[in-house]
Amino acid sequence: MDDLFKFANSSIHQQPQQLNLLHANEHSVSSSTISSTLSSASSSSQFNTFETNLQCSHNVWVKMSECDEQFIGPKRSKHTMVAYNNCLYIFGGDNGKQMLNDLICYDCVNNAWSKALNLSPPTPRYHHTAVVSYFLLISLQNDYFIFISKYFKVYNNSMFVFGGYTGDLNSNSNLCNKNDLYEYRFNTGTWILWNSEENAKPVARAAHGAVVYDNKLW
Repeated sequence: MDDLFKFANSSIHQQPQQLNLLHANEHSVSSSTISSTLSSASSSSQFNTFETNLQCSHNVWVKMSECDEQFIGPKRSKHTMVAYNNCLYIFGGDNGKQMLNDLICYDCVNNAWSKALNLSPPTPRYHHTAVVSYFLLISLQNDYFIFISKYFKVYNNSMFVFGGYTGDLNSNSNLCNKNDLYEYRFNTGTWILWNSEENAKPVARAAHGAVVYDNKLW
């Protein structure tokens, strides 16, 4: 499916809204936290429209308005979703026919979907990771990153995408895990490939995890 749900506590005194969704299949769900709500995007073969009330301290799931598949982006699975400036950014994934490298945005304030500026994106992929950092020192050493600012600039307000699975699903060719690191700059809508010595990179991988801790990407 391609729906988006918001999980919130009714004691926050916010009006329930009908909002939009982008789905992942039952094997893959992406989530990001904004304020006191949890938004979850997933994908499958059909659209559903419903609200689910959970009997646990007035917590409720609210379904958002649907994403326009024709003009904004297709249903997908195995994508990533991050939160930045009251918006959710969904990158990549698999629509069941091919891998994707589009970037779409859900505005949580205005309840609206749009295509994000996506200049020179990474190759189509799924099972990658994505994190947002407002201040990040990155380096590539063994299985963690720590590019020290003495040697590299420190970039604020960016999304970092690492690794994943790429290739042509239709021809079943060039399928492989990746260990590349891309930075997406929200203020310009541009992607930058970070270069490092090949022997210093982590092993190529997919379906892994990534977090920001102590101003570093792990």
